[in-house]
Amino acid sequence: MTVSSSATTGSCATAAKTSLRVRFPPDSARHGVVGLAVAQNVLATNELLALTPAADAVTAVGGSFVYTFRVRHDGPVTVTFRLRPDSGPGLRRATVGVPSAEPVRFRQFVYP
Repeated sequence: MTVSSSATTGSCATAAKTSLRVRFPPDSARHGVVGLAVAQNVLATNELLALTPAADAVTAVGGSFVYTFRVRHDGPVTVTFRLRPDSGPGLRRATVGVPSAEPVRFRQFVYP
């Protein structure tokens, strides 16, 4: 699993947006499904603008939201969260992961 992000700047009238992308390598699916756990604080401090592809199910487990995606092929799968920070400036720490591996930790720095 590979995690990357990108950001666009905003002005005083529009808040900046960011993308969080998680790429699953080929053959990551189990029984045609890929699961992704996202720490709840990611969505507590960001507005979710879009999720591509759309999740088939979302459940709250512990301190995470687990998104389930149906996969129709054995190739790589990329999940993209389009986000807009909705809290003040500062450093945010969070994790994403899959049930069968250690979570990936990342940081998001929000500035005006």
